[in-house]
Amino acid sequence: MKIHILYLLSIPFIINSCKDVHKNKNEQIHDSVKIKIADNYYQIDSFLKAKLYYDTLLLSDSLNAEFYFRRAFCESFMLDTKGAIFNYRKAIGHNYKNLKSAYLNLGINYRVLNKLDSAIYFYNKCLYIDPQNNKAKIEKKEVLYKLNELR
Repeated sequence: MKIHILYLLSIPFIINSCKDVHKNKNEQIHDSVKIKIADNYYQIDSFLKAKLYYDTLLLSDSLNAEFYFRRAFCESFMLDTKGAIFNYRKAIGHNYKNLKSAYLNLGINYRVLNKLDSAIYFYNKCLYIDPQNNKAKIEKKEVLYKLNELR
Protein backbone atom coordinates (compact mmCIF):
# COMPACT_ATOMS: atom_id res chain seq x y z
CA MET A 1 0.00 0.00 0.00
CA LYS A 2 2.84 2.41 0.87
CA ILE A 3 4.44 1.76 -2.52
CA HIS A 4 1.18 2.59 -4.35
CA ILE A 5 0.74 5.86 -2.47
CA LEU A 6 4.36 6.81 -3.14
CA TYR A 7 3.89 5.94 -6.80
CA LEU A 8 0.72 8.04 -7.05
CA LEU A 9 2.42 10.99 -5.38
CA SER A 10 5.31 10.87 -7.83
CA ILE A 11 3.14 10.97 -10.98
CA PRO A 12 2.61 14.76 -10.99
CA PHE A 13 6.37 15.31 -10.68
CA ILE A 14 7.09 12.98 -13.59
CA ILE A 15 4.44 14.65 -15.77
CA ASN A 16 5.76 18.14 -14.99
CA SER A 17 9.34 17.14 -15.73
CA CYS A 18 8.25 15.74 -19.10
CA LYS A 19 6.44 18.99 -19.86
CA ASP A 20 9.60 20.95 -19.00
CA VAL A 21 11.73 18.83 -21.33
CA HIS A 22 9.18 19.29 -24.12
CA LYS A 23 8.97 23.03 -23.44
CA ASN A 24 12.77 23.43 -23.49
CA LYS A 25 13.01 21.57 -26.80
CA ASN A 26 10.30 23.79 -28.32
CA GLU A 27 12.06 26.93 -27.03
CA GLN A 28 15.33 25.76 -28.61
CA ILE A 29 13.60 25.19 -31.95
CA HIS A 30 11.88 28.55 -31.67
CA ASP A 31 15.17 30.28 -30.83
CA SER A 32 16.98 28.62 -33.72
CA VAL A 33 14.36 30.04 -36.08
CA LYS A 34 14.78 33.49 -34.49
CA ILE A 35 18.55 33.24 -34.93
CA LYS A 36 18.17 32.48 -38.63
CA ILE A 37 15.75 35.38 -39.08
CA ALA A 38 17.97 37.78 -37.13
CA ASP A 39 21.04 36.69 -39.09
CA ASN A 40 19.21 37.10 -42.40
CA TYR A 41 18.15 40.65 -41.50
CA TYR A 42 21.71 41.36 -40.32
CA GLN A 43 23.18 40.10 -43.62
CA ILE A 44 20.92 42.32 -45.72
CA ASP A 45 21.59 45.40 -43.56
CA SER A 46 18.07 45.58 -42.18
CA PHE A 47 19.48 46.61 -38.82
CA LEU A 48 16.32 47.67 -37.00
CA LYS A 49 14.63 44.33 -37.67
CA ALA A 50 17.80 42.41 -36.83
CA LYS A 51 18.24 44.33 -33.58
CA LEU A 52 14.70 43.50 -32.48
CA TYR A 53 15.41 39.80 -32.96
CA TYR A 54 18.73 40.02 -31.11
CA ASP A 55 16.91 41.82 -28.27
CA THR A 56 14.51 38.88 -28.02
CA LEU A 57 17.26 36.28 -28.28
CA LEU A 58 19.25 37.94 -25.50
CA LEU A 59 16.24 37.57 -23.22
CA SER A 60 16.65 33.79 -23.42
CA ASP A 61 20.46 33.70 -23.73
CA SER A 62 21.98 36.67 -21.92
CA LEU A 63 25.51 35.25 -22.10
CA ASN A 64 25.75 35.05 -25.89
CA ALA A 65 28.60 37.34 -26.94
CA GLU A 66 27.79 37.05 -30.63
CA PHE A 67 24.25 38.39 -30.03
CA TYR A 68 25.66 41.37 -28.11
CA PHE A 69 28.18 42.11 -30.86
CA ARG A 70 25.57 41.94 -33.60
CA ARG A 71 23.13 44.05 -31.63
CA ALA A 72 25.91 46.62 -31.12
CA PHE A 73 26.69 46.60 -34.83
CA CYS A 74 23.02 47.22 -35.60
CA GLU A 75 22.89 50.05 -33.08
CA SER A 76 25.95 51.65 -34.67
CA PHE A 77 24.19 51.82 -38.01
CA MET A 78 21.03 53.08 -36.33
CA LEU A 79 23.14 55.90 -34.80
CA ASP A 80 22.59 54.65 -31.25
CA THR A 81 26.26 55.12 -30.42
CA LYS A 82 25.92 54.80 -26.64
CA GLY A 83 23.87 51.62 -27.02
CA ALA A 84 26.49 50.23 -29.39
CA ILE A 85 29.31 50.96 -26.95
CA PHE A 86 27.39 49.28 -24.14
CA ASN A 87 26.78 46.16 -26.21
CA TYR A 88 30.31 45.92 -27.64
CA ARG A 89 31.56 46.01 -24.05
CA LYS A 90 29.04 43.30 -23.10
CA ALA A 91 30.25 41.16 -26.02
CA ILE A 92 33.85 41.55 -24.85
CA GLY A 93 32.82 40.77 -21.27
CA HIS A 94 31.23 37.55 -22.49
CA ASN A 95 34.40 36.48 -24.31
CA TYR A 96 33.56 37.55 -27.84
CA LYS A 97 35.85 35.59 -30.18
CA ASN A 98 36.84 38.45 -32.53
CA LEU A 99 38.21 41.03 -30.11
CA LYS A 100 39.98 43.08 -32.76
CA SER A 101 36.63 43.82 -34.44
CA ALA A 102 35.01 44.72 -31.14
CA TYR A 103 37.89 47.02 -30.21
CA LEU A 104 37.93 48.65 -33.65
CA ASN A 105 34.19 49.25 -33.51
CA LEU A 106 34.45 50.67 -29.99
CA GLY A 107 37.10 53.07 -31.24
CA ILE A 108 34.86 54.17 -34.10
CA ASN A 109 31.90 54.70 -31.78
CA TYR A 110 33.96 56.69 -29.28
CA ARG A 111 35.19 58.80 -32.19
CA VAL A 112 31.58 59.53 -33.16
CA LEU A 113 30.99 60.73 -29.59
CA ASN A 114 34.13 62.86 -29.91
CA LYS A 115 35.75 60.95 -27.03
CA LEU A 116 39.02 60.88 -28.88
CA ASP A 117 41.26 59.56 -26.09
CA SER A 118 38.96 56.57 -25.68
CA ALA A 119 38.94 56.06 -29.44
CA ILE A 120 42.75 55.96 -29.49
CA TYR A 121 42.75 53.52 -26.57
CA PHE A 122 40.56 51.04 -28.46
CA TYR A 123 42.39 51.48 -31.77
CA ASN A 124 45.58 50.63 -29.89
CA LYS A 125 43.95 47.52 -28.41
CA CYS A 126 42.90 46.46 -31.89
CA LEU A 127 46.39 47.11 -33.25
CA TYR A 128 47.98 45.15 -30.41
CA ILE A 129 46.05 42.08 -31.60
CA ASP A 130 46.45 42.83 -35.30
CA PRO A 131 49.32 45.27 -36.00
CA GLN A 132 48.54 45.23 -39.73
CA ASN A 133 44.89 46.28 -39.38
CA ASN A 134 44.69 49.09 -41.96
CA LYS A 135 41.28 50.34 -40.83
CA ALA A 136 42.53 50.79 -37.25
CA LYS A 137 45.73 52.47 -38.49
CA ILE A 138 43.79 54.95 -40.63
CA GLU A 139 41.22 55.67 -37.92
CA LYS A 140 43.93 56.21 -35.32
CA LYS A 141 45.90 58.50 -37.62
CA GLU A 142 42.81 60.62 -38.29
CA VAL A 143 41.99 60.89 -34.59
CA LEU A 144 45.58 61.81 -33.73
CA TYR A 145 45.46 64.51 -36.40
CA LYS A 146 42.23 65.86 -34.94
CA LEU A 147 43.72 65.80 -31.43
CA ASN A 148 46.77 67.77 -32.64
CA GLU A 149 44.48 70.36 -34.21
CA LEU A 150 42.62 70.78 -30.91
CA ARG A 151 45.80 71.33 -28.88
